[in-house]
Amino acid sequence: MTKLIFLEGVSGVGKSTMAKKLCEDLRSEGKNAKVYVEFDYTNPIDFYCVAYYSAEEYETLFAEYPQHEKTIQTNTVHAGNARLIHYFNEDTPLFEEPLLSEFMEREFCYNPRNPVSFEDYSEAYVSVWKNFVASLSGDVDFIIFDGSLLHHPINDMIRNYSATKEQVLTHTQKLLDSLGKTEYELYYLQTDDIEKQLKTAYHNRGQNTPDNADILFWENRYTYDHFVLSNIDCNCRVYDVTDKWDKIEREILKEIMFEQWDAYDFDLNKIEGKTLIRGQAIPEGMYHLVCDIIVRHTDGTYLLMKRDERKHYGGMWEATAGGSALQGESPLACAIRELQEETGICAVNLTEVGRVVGNSEQSFYIEYLCVTDCDKDSIILQDGETSDYKWVTKDELLNMKKSELVTDRMQAFIAELNDSV
Repeated sequence: MTKLIFLEGVSGVGKSTMAKKLCEDLRSEGKNAKVYVEFDYTNPIDFYCVAYYSAEEYETLFAEYPQHEKTIQTNTVHAGNARLIHYFNEDTPLFEEPLLSEFMEREFCYNPRNPVSFEDYSEAYVSVWKNFVASLSGDVDFIIFDGSLLHHPINDMIRNYSATKEQVLTHTQKLLDSLGKTEYELYYLQTDDIEKQLKTAYHNRGQNTPDNADILFWENRYTYDHFVLSNIDCNCRVYDVTDKWDKIEREILKEIMFEQWDAYDFDLNKIEGKTLIRGQAIPEGMYHLVCDIIVRHTDGTYLLMKRDERKHYGGMWEATAGGSALQGESPLACAIRELQEETGICAVNLTEVGRVVGNSEQSFYIEYLCVTDCDKDSIILQDGETSDYKWVTKDELLNMKKSELVTDRMQAFIAELNDSV
């Protein structure tokens, strides 16, 4: 089954780059993935340089331009009673004059000279989305869209129709409703300073510095986006990409892939041909692998991480970094990755110090020790996962109450650790 990924956000937050990087990473994981970025004229649900004709008007084109009939048909998208004709591929015209000029006069959404009615615009868009869903065959695992749900359509509706927020919301909900039972995820990228982000993006693209009108437009666009996201009937994950773009890309990739896990038996033998999915019940007799990393500084203190208040056991302390091993990932590779993601500590020499089977949660825990001489003030918090950290002595850790720690399992391991390990 194909899953759709919508990447959204105001101009300059890196949607296109993120979309291409996610597609590249999914393919490296063996997934069949496609991506449609801005100005890709093959995008099946988004448009630029597309002429609008009614079905009746469309038929007259062949009588007037019989020599172009085949090319017209090849570049036509059927949208209910409308026919949408692509006439540019990026900067390359697909037709010669005078037909090219006629199509430009009938531009559908990208700065149209003669806009169709808002009702016709919305109806054609929804029809295209429905046709796209009907065409899905399931042979592609993921299709990633750059700005196709909010970014481009909302620009059209504001600039061409001065649409209200309520009109934009209604149109967007119709698009999502047209997806039916098709699985999709919506991710919104934002920044804490739109003006700064725009100026950086324009500079990187070699464009002129945005003027006040540009900045005001995108600041207003941001309010439209959040009105829609606050009222739309779907789950959207919002990420602040300020100074942590790469980190957010990894988190989204992790979510997109449902954190697929290998299945193990009680003796930690991998069960070939079986995949476990986070959030789905684990079959009886099977276990998934979790790696925990105890972090001890060379001065003898231990690192504690505080769970984000929004998580289960929010506000409590953990004596480890760690998490579930992804499908195909070795225990050590999992431990190294989780340690870096959750603390910022890069280490490859980890020592295994124990194994525990959690029968109630059907989890197999492998415990590692990381001894580090890192700058103790350099620990990085993971957005949505951790909210604070502290270094404590061994005695302080062992004397912490059960109500303070997510689990006291680590206390037992740490109590038995030889300080020379």
